[in-house]
Amino acid sequence: MPLSTDEIARMNAVMGDLARANPAAILMADRSTHTTFTQVAQVRNIRGPEPQGEHSDATAHASGGWSELISTLKDGGRLVFDVVYTRADHAGLADAALEQTLEMFKLTFADGTGLQFSALVDVEFHLTVAGLNRAKVSLHLSGAVTKF
Repeated sequence: MPLSTDEIARMNAVMGDLARANPAAILMADRSTHTTFTQVAQVRNIRGPEPQGEHSDATAHASGGWSELISTLKDGGRLVFDVVYTRADHAGLADAALEQTLEMFKLTFADGTGLQFSALVDVEFHLTVAGLNRAKVSLHLSGAVTKF
């Protein structure tokens, strides 16, 4: 039985409240021990990650006239986000980009689930004469991506 318009409106309101109360977040592990995670401040937009796989042709005579593929290597892709940049809030990200060290991150979703991964960091600064300084941060995932 389909939902009524009122039921859909109530469901959308609850989901909106949940997202506002517990929005998605990016957390970065401390750079020395990688055991304590701290939320990256002033994150505006998050895009990704974009997991992909490489595939190899596994078609054989017994494939019944259909091509068959197998997954060979997985790639976590990239996660890109924008921040309102301050040195005080984002020193770890800037330092990781300059040093090109592998860092640990978590991406949490509004429902409390998420992904944990290691990544190399790139930062593109957008510094203005007047107004807020911003940065585009790209995380290049390396190794396994785990769910929590």
